[in-house]
Amino acid sequence: MPTVSDWESLDSQIENLENEEDVAVAEFHDRIARLKKQKRFLYERRQKMIAAGLNSMEELDALEALEKEETEKREAEGAQQSAELAAAERPSSVEPVDPPFDPLADLPSDPSDPFWVNLGFADGNWQAAPNSEGLT
Repeated sequence: MPTVSDWESLDSQIENLENEEDVAVAEFHDRIARLKKQKRFLYERRQKMIAAGLNSMEELDALEALEKEETEKREAEGAQQSAELAAAERPSSVEPVDPPFDPLADLPSDPSDPFWVNLGFADGNWQAAPNSEGLT
């Protein structure tokens, strides 16, 4: 009759095999996933070759390198424009000073100007403004 240690040994061996099986299944799934990814990549490259009318993988590699250079150039130009824009929007260290406020600065200085006449000042003297409605 088997002893307790014999049963424990069998249980331990079964558990080890189950663990190895789990690892093997996980590795198998990972390998299948990698193979599917590679297959998808090759399908995409084939479609690009057909669309661009290319005859070899070398031609496709050259086209992709050119596209990558153009993309990097556009990104660099965009980054430069963004930096220039940010620099232009950045306030300078010296804040502009508003000139002192003078409420009379923009008023006409000629006393015969219609502005002054309509206010009742004619020739620098205050007069009653002419009533446009005929009322006095």
